[in-house]
Amino acid sequence: MQYFQDNLLYPTQKWLSGEVRRRNFSDATGEQQLNQKLEKLKEYYVQQDICTVQDWDSIPKKQRLVSYKFEDEGIMVQVQRMLNIGMPQKNQEEDLNNSDNEGENDDYKLEKFENKYLEATKQDRKRNNKEQNRMLKFLLCDGKIDVLAVELEKIYAINLDNTLPGSKLRLKGRVEIKRGTYLLRSENIEVIWNNKEGGFRTLGNVSFNNITEGLLNPKSFEKKGMLQKRKTQENKENEDQVKQESERQFKQQMDDMMMQNQRNFKGNYEYQDQDYI
Repeated sequence: MQYFQDNLLYPTQKWLSGEVRRRNFSDATGEQQLNQKLEKLKEYYVQQDICTVQDWDSIPKKQRLVSYKFEDEGIMVQVQRMLNIGMPQKNQEEDLNNSDNEGENDDYKLEKFENKYLEATKQDRKRNNKEQNRMLKFLLCDGKIDVLAVELEKIYAINLDNTLPGSKLRLKGRVEIKRGTYLLRSENIEVIWNNKEGGFRTLGNVSFNNITEGLLNPKSFEKKGMLQKRKTQENKENEDQVKQESERQFKQQMDDMMMQNQRNFKGNYEYQDQDYI
């Protein structure tokens, strides 16, 4: 256990004991062979779902994910989901399998079909274009706590093709946090293990919406815009109502004044007739 903690890893006692027995650590002869077994076990550990093998309660408080500050080094996190919010979702996918999904228009299906037969150089050019126009948004987990993160500058050790869900990163240095979102730079990230294969299973949360809509969710821009539009329309309707009410009151006041003037004129006329008689 101390070997793992020295490497800032905190496996559960149950998982570690089972793996030690399964790998026959008791048969290790000499310190060198023991270290080799420990190194292989560590490599295997970082490839597992952090939500099932990480003993979160044993992690020092300063090495846990929090939503308001992070100034310590050495916390290992798992990529639950990653999205490029720097360009439309449609343009992010390679779609080389030419699978037809519901809701796709004909132009998109044609583009997928063409991608399947693109030359390697053209595919590389398209991939490079994706990398140039990118701003990655992450959903990170330390085994229990989920946080949002976004790359404030391009992190070259991470890309959409090789850093799939399940990849392990180490946060280090001082990380800026605004509104509960981690703003990451290259010096804040060390890649422990890049998962390059799909199908990674996790018991943790994989949805951005379950954490927060936030300003980083493209859909939230639309929702906020619709909300703002609705509020503007409501304000306009309220202004129209106030204007109509003001006009009604003004008209009522003018009518009252005219009625009063007519009464005064009629009274004066009758008084003059009486004097004449």
